[in-house]
Amino acid sequence: MSEIYVPMRFGADEWITFCFKFLLGREPDFDGREHFREYLRNNPDISPHEFANVFIGSPEFSSKHPRQAIHSLGETASVHTINGVEIYVRQGDWVYASAIVDGVYEPWVADIIRKCLPIGGCFLDLGGNMGIHSAVASAVVGPTGQVFVVEANAENAGLIRRSSREFGRANIVTLPVALSDGARICLLSVDDVGTNKAIGQAGEPVMTAALDQLLPDLERVDLIKLDVEGHEEFVIRGAQQTINRFKPPIIAEYSRHDNRQPYVKSLFEMGYSVRLIRHDCTLSDFCANTDLLDKLIPESSPVMDILFTRSD
Repeated sequence: MSEIYVPMRFGADEWITFCFKFLLGREPDFDGREHFREYLRNNPDISPHEFANVFIGSPEFSSKHPRQAIHSLGETASVHTINGVEIYVRQGDWVYASAIVDGVYEPWVADIIRKCLPIGGCFLDLGGNMGIHSAVASAVVGPTGQVFVVEANAENAGLIRRSSREFGRANIVTLPVALSDGARICLLSVDDVGTNKAIGQAGEPVMTAALDQLLPDLERVDLIKLDVEGHEEFVIRGAQQTINRFKPPIIAEYSRHDNRQPYVKSLFEMGYSVRLIRHDCTLSDFCANTDLLDKLIPESSPVMDILFTRSD
């Protein structure tokens, strides 16, 4: 994900020009500039995030960036039972192909969710994809609990909302933004199956937010799942208040072959220990550093899920 910082101190005309050029790819026309001048006069307290979302929600943006447009899924998705819950899955999605056949997807993660979440608890799914783990969490916490799904890809967010609506998961709130360490506009690259990737300048513009600002009024957090494709360090940086306040267990991905180690070290510094989540649903001994963690990861599975916990 390539980051472009939002110029927070722009005046009205600079803001209008910035959003036209970056989000719509053109200079503002006379009528458009006058329209948004009037809009800003009538909304003097609007935030940069909210103003950019006015452009992102426009028909012109949707036509130029179809992946980011909120659209009808039509017959491009079908219902499947995975991990004991019904969800909509995009047709032809190779990531979930075996899950559709076998009826299970990352059962070791689902097992941790069922063990860690209490009835009435709160689950944060940071990088929800199509919402399998959120649906499991929804069933566990029940109607008195809460599930917040943050998913940057608009098509995936639409699938989660559709599943939640049609299968009665009223305790799920879907937030279609990208998490980082602050409010800015980023270029999010998405592959052909809707998986978010961080591959330089290619991609669609999305708004980012820090978790601490996105959900400032949480009363509890019992478990976090973190799956943000290499952007973990930024997300952790923007969630420090939430993490330090509630000290929840955190499920995340780890690979010894990429740049994800910095976020692991950050969580160590915040008082966490880590264990490897094995595919047989057992946990390794606690690891105090990434060298020990690397030794536990089998060569046949270079990317594994890990569980962070705090003793206090």
